[in-house]
Amino acid sequence: MLNTSLIKGEFCNRKLLLLTLLSVLVAAVLGKSACYTEYKADIGQTPSEANLLAQRTLVNEEECKMWCDEYADCQAAVVSPASWAHRECFLVNTVTLLARIGWSAAIKKALCLACYTEYKADIGQTPSEANLLAQRTLVNEEECKMWCDEYADCQAAVVSPASWAHRECFLVNTVTLLARIGWAAAIKKALCLGKLILIYGSLGRFR
Repeated sequence: MLNTSLIKGEFCNRKLLLLTLLSVLVAAVLGKSACYTEYKADIGQTPSEANLLAQRTLVNEEECKMWCDEYADCQAAVVSPASWAHRECFLVNTVTLLARIGWSAAIKKALCLACYTEYKADIGQTPSEANLLAQRTLVNEEECKMWCDEYADCQAAVVSPASWAHRECFLVNTVTLLARIGWAAAIKKALCLGKLILIYGSLGRFR
């Protein structure tokens, strides 16, 4: 009798690989700017001040988009009006931008949106020990997510408590995470195309 769960899993892994390779090709051919719309004029007002991630002096519009790429939850790069004596670049975590005369914004395309949720506190217990894919010394939380990208079936990056003398990064194959005081987890989004899976060899192989 055919194991349909294995077939489904293999299909999903192949689909993810193909989509990932597509995003690699897009980035290679068109560059990182392919991840964004052109700057749209007269928009830039966010629904809430809480949508602002960071701001700094504007170098140029392209650099503002590149800075947005450094933030997992950045969804748009917004620049202040040309009439400003000291122009600024603003990073926001929403694509809902309202009219704002003189301002402009480049919105990150869905293909390039971040792959993970923010780290959620006090979760990390898996239903079974079989859910553990791998573990190693924690470098930092972002690196733990990047390591998760190397595994086709990794669905969350889990980090041990800050109170541990030797902190670790755990990769798990489930998004069902139970309460675990002091631990934290970043869960991979269902339709994740933003983070590129690290591909080894000329054709690339998953672990």
